Amino acid sequence: LKPDLYQEYTRLHDEVWPEVLERMARSNIRNFAIYYHEATNTLFSHFEWIGHWKMESDNEIERKGCKFAKAKYQQRIEKEKELFESDMEAIASDEIVRRWWSFCEPCQTPFPGQWPEMEPPPSRGGKGDWWTPLVCICHCSHWPVEYSDKLRDPELANLCDVAETL
Repeated sequence: LKPDLYQEYTRLHDEVWPEVLERMARSNIRNFAIYYHEATNTLFSHFEWIGHWKMESDNEIERKGCKFAKAKYQQRIEKEKELFESDMEAIASDEIVRRWWSFCEPCQTPFPGQWPEMEPPPSRGGKGDWWTPLVCICHCSHWPVEYSDKLRDPELANLCDVAETL
């Protein structure tokens, strides 16, 4: 974040346009948040994407056994990626969102080397990662009360076990 535009950026986000919020909701984005680290003028955004909930349940996978589960798990990963990319493209191509970005982008500076110098910003159709992607190295998640005596949600643990055997 450009330090001299902190006030402008926070003002913008105090009144996010309803159309932008509606587009995010239609693209399965929930709990969007932006954090600011003052010492480095770094913004960090986080959101939850719930588009994978549109997919079939894992119950059928469990009934058919491990070999089937591996293939089905791989198909799920590919389908989730496709659904996620489709939702992100819907956001990026929305004219109102792009107009919103045109107000936000002047307040931001992508990390060096993150955005090609000659590439227009996302508000003008530029493609790429304006925000630097981060790798999640730990996600403790939340789980239903009946699992509260366990360290991890058993469903998440089972899914991770399947992934590790691929």
